[in-house]
Amino acid sequence: MADKSSLPKHHNLKSPKRSLNFRSTQSPKSASKQIENVYANIIGNAILSSPSREVPFSATRGSRIASPKHVTSPQRLNASQFAPSSAYQSRLSREATSHLSTAPAATEIEPKVMLPHTATTTAGTGTFQSPPRKIEVYRKRKLYQAQNIAQLLLDKAINYEKYDNSTDHLTGKPALLSLFLFDNTEFEMYSPQQWIETGASSIQDQENINSQNENPMANSKKFKCKISAKALKTKLLHNARTWEKCNVIDYDDDTQRFSIIWDGDKTEEVDQKHRLEVLFDAEDAEIFAARLAAAHVLRRKYEAYIRYALYIDNMPTEDVTPISTEQINRILANATSSPGVCMSDASALVEEINMEWQRTMNKIVFDTNLYRPQFKRLRESDELRTLDVNFLMPTSDNRKSDRGMVSVPAYNFNNKLHGFRFYSFFTRSEACAALKGVQLELLKLHTEQMLSHKVDHNVRLDDFEQLQSQKLTATASYIKRNWTNAIKSCITGSLRDSGKGWFNLRERNREVYQFSKLKKLLKCTNMKMEDTLRFMIQRSLRNYCELFRKACVESVEVVDLNTVRYGGDSSGDKQHEPLFSLDVIISHEQVRTTTDLQQFVDVPCQLLEKSLSMLQMMPQMEFLVMEPLFSKGGEIPMMRSVQFMELLPQQIYAQIRTLLSNALEPVQAYLRLFAQFDRWLTLNVDQYTKQYFEKYADDPQSLNVSDLNALIQKHVQLSVQLKTEIPQQIQLGLFTLKLDSVRNALCDKHKQIAQKMLSLFLEFTRTQCSDICAQSNEIKKRLQSACKTVEDLAAIKEYICEIPQMMTALQPRIDAT
Repeated sequence: MADKSSLPKHHNLKSPKRSLNFRSTQSPKSASKQIENVYANIIGNAILSSPSREVPFSATRGSRIASPKHVTSPQRLNASQFAPSSAYQSRLSREATSHLSTAPAATEIEPKVMLPHTATTTAGTGTFQSPPRKIEVYRKRKLYQAQNIAQLLLDKAINYEKYDNSTDHLTGKPALLSLFLFDNTEFEMYSPQQWIETGASSIQDQENINSQNENPMANSKKFKCKISAKALKTKLLHNARTWEKCNVIDYDDDTQRFSIIWDGDKTEEVDQKHRLEVLFDAEDAEIFAARLAAAHVLRRKYEAYIRYALYIDNMPTEDVTPISTEQINRILANATSSPGVCMSDASALVEEINMEWQRTMNKIVFDTNLYRPQFKRLRESDELRTLDVNFLMPTSDNRKSDRGMVSVPAYNFNNKLHGFRFYSFFTRSEACAALKGVQLELLKLHTEQMLSHKVDHNVRLDDFEQLQSQKLTATASYIKRNWTNAIKSCITGSLRDSGKGWFNLRERNREVYQFSKLKKLLKCTNMKMEDTLRFMIQRSLRNYCELFRKACVESVEVVDLNTVRYGGDSSGDKQHEPLFSLDVIISHEQVRTTTDLQQFVDVPCQLLEKSLSMLQMMPQMEFLVMEPLFSKGGEIPMMRSVQFMELLPQQIYAQIRTLLSNALEPVQAYLRLFAQFDRWLTLNVDQYTKQYFEKYADDPQSLNVSDLNALIQKHVQLSVQLKTEIPQQIQLGLFTLKLDSVRNALCDKHKQIAQKMLSLFLEFTRTQCSDICAQSNEIKKRLQSACKTVEDLAAIKEYICEIPQMMTALQPRIDAT
């Protein structure tokens, strides 16, 4: 037989007690089969239930098992005198359903177990390395149910049957501080929010089960969660406190209290409890008792220390020797040497130090006398019984030293110093003087900018490009010539008289130069120059991007030709200075800008790329100082500058391009508003007026002078109206649009139409008058002709008879002219 100690831990699990399912009438085979099913449920997805008539560890836990039918004898069934009455059957029904609760079942949270969800077995033997997780959860839950929290607290001198949380359980006197201030959350296995979330995660599953089983609890009140726990309840009748079962339903972050309802309370009245007054069924009662006891002990220590400090503060200070004058003068000298400290502040500081000095002296006297025999009664009193003088003092290292100093391992300082001096170039005054001059020149570059970020507003794109190009050329010329030559002069001027040695400027041997300190000095100078140049370029790029960010407006809404809104505000209420000025003209019978809008995106981005390319391929200071050495051959070392493909330039380039592209959208939207004038822009004045009068060439009488006059007045009014509809200029975020050219062109177009129609009307009238006069002269000439024969006289007579008809036909034309 195998030794019991060699078996795994879970083999010691005792068989659960037989429930009503294990009846003696069953066969041994069926009974063993049912026991096997119970253990399979434990290892599978088991959840421990209360010791009521429920299926242990089943998936449908919470639903009651129907009681087995009562088997009666045939004689009783046939004997009518033994038939149960209706009252007896009603009583049996009430007793059978009295244990059924209509309240929702509380959510049971598993105890925390540090085991894998899948049990692993040892290769070869097949034994479990650790007990299955469900079995360990089952053991923990049974252990926690068996614990008595009241007895555990009594073992730690906490008796809630006599005292409450506002009383010191050691002395029985009222406490000064609230117990809840001293709660140590390091004992907590879950935070309060996690407790509620864990309980709420399974409440939906419970509701689904209740709805399927038609449980009466489905019609009860809805809570966020219901977690089974125990809470401290005060019984008003006996003024005692006991740990009663309850259900936790919520947590308030503001008050830091749990909302609970007591078990068995049909009214489901909500009560508020602190974490120290709630013991969850899924947590260890021993840990909770230790947490509660730690809070009591910590409160007792703080209250004792407060009384101890009160004793010291009330001790007289008249007999305490004040701080010496020498010490006060030394304190004042150190205090007034600090910038921003005046004598009035120093006097207040001395007064505070004197007060602390007297208090410290009294504390030393009190601590010395407290542990004497005559003060035993005070030391052992309820007020100072738990006093710890060093309770709030910082911990220090109490290790004693034999020599009064901290021991360190052996260290050869002379060898380290010799090695440092051998490799360092700061040991020579010439090198320090050279680096000082170099640093001064580097600081001058700190104020330079590659691109100007202070530009006058409302500038044209050509002027902006010219300004930035001039700034780029000037800065690049200063860096490549003046700045590098000045740094070279600082180095050569300081090391000119060094002669042969570490800093020999006349060294021509490359191998010797590689190991010299001059090489290190020039390398250090080159690194400083590269860093300074990089910082200057990056600062310039950021300022250049900030220039466009300030000039661009996030939201620009074009309402009409006169109204523009910035982020919901009208243009009159928004004070904004545009950066660019842009002229709008009429070209090829279309309204367009003098400069292509895409140029406002490309030109600033090209300037950014140009600023980075102009500082490339700069030789290092090593080449400039030791030029004769590099003239014999070899690669010329170049300084590393900011490349366009680096992260920062790419980000700034993308930001500028995005800002400028978005700034063009309002301009394009505004230009689209001029589409309403395309008819007049494409109109030919001569052809338009000529076609108008050609309609009346054949029938001049049909020309209505009033209609013509109304048409001329319409164009005159349109020319005046356009001056109010189209402003001289308008601000659209980044741009100021100059609209004088378009405005004057449209107004002039309508004026030309009116004037042309007037001139054509005069010409038309003149033509009609000439025609009428010609016909009248012809009549006159015919009448004045001499009659030579009788036939001529008869013809004239007939012609005279036709004259009234001819004049009648000419009269409308005469009236029209």
